[in-house]
Amino acid sequence: MKGTVILFFGIFCLLNIANGQFNLQIGYNAAYSNPKLNNDILALYNKENNWMSKPLSELHFMHGLFLGARYRFEQIAIALNWRSKTIGLSSEGISPTTNTDYKMELFYRYHTYGLNVETAGTFLSIGASIDYSVMKVKDRITGQKKKIEFMSEDGIGSHFYLNLNLPTFGNMGIALQPYYFVDWTGVNLTKLSERLVNGAISTNNLGKFNHFGISLIFNNGPQVNH
Repeated sequence: MKGTVILFFGIFCLLNIANGQFNLQIGYNAAYSNPKLNNDILALYNKENNWMSKPLSELHFMHGLFLGARYRFEQIAIALNWRSKTIGLSSEGISPTTNTDYKMELFYRYHTYGLNVETAGTFLSIGASIDYSVMKVKDRITGQKKKIEFMSEDGIGSHFYLNLNLPTFGNMGIALQPYYFVDWTGVNLTKLSERLVNGAISTNNLGKFNHFGISLIFNNGPQVNH
């Protein structure tokens, strides 16, 4: 999939069509999610390890980089982008078996690679995407120097969003992009439950990671501000 994204970026860079505008995009995005099954697994881990003085918190907020490329025609724009959202959770306490400090950390990384179609409005535009998503989870416990990846699951989703294009001049544009992400396929959380609670907690281990978010995006290249 990464090779396909790189190929599309290369094609976009070679496009030279009259009345078209090519923009490179970079920014930052933050999101709020309430993945019930994932948080149920974390809660069960806390219940089975109730000696932890600091239990695992629920997963809600994630944030990370936004990179993209957009080609604007008169009425529509086509874009490719990559969104990375990460978060770290941790629990710690005195292990009852060793009577020593014990710490367990979880590191979530949620990538999406999107193909977008949006209106080419001046101040306000709307858009939607089809996304290939990858959820990776690593852990690290006391005594380990490196994080260990134990889960990598892919799926399909979509972003539905507004672009609020702020007035600018020259070759730099700024946009605020509130969005909602629909996780169509869900994420198989079997490996997470096996890692934390030694087994599956549900007959259906597909967890949804739908979320609201907002991106701050800088667009490099010719801007339309009239």
